[in-house]
Amino acid sequence: MIRYSWRSVKNNFWSSFLVMCSLIAIFIAGPVSISALFDIQAKVDDNIQVYARGSYDILIRSSNSKTEV
Repeated sequence: MIRYSWRSVKNNFWSSFLVMCSLIAIFIAGPVSISALFDIQAKVDDNIQVYARGSYDILIRSSNSKTEV
């Protein structure tokens, strides 16, 4: 069975090479993209915490302190 597989890889070298390169690219790109997504999510959460106004802020403010946005 191993001999048959090896012979198949030798006969179809380019297609086997492309499949192996595709698998390597998928296994490298997957974790990198997931890591980037988690990093972006953390940055968004930090920005929301820094720049967000809560409902408490709106309720406490006096009616004369309105600013144009």
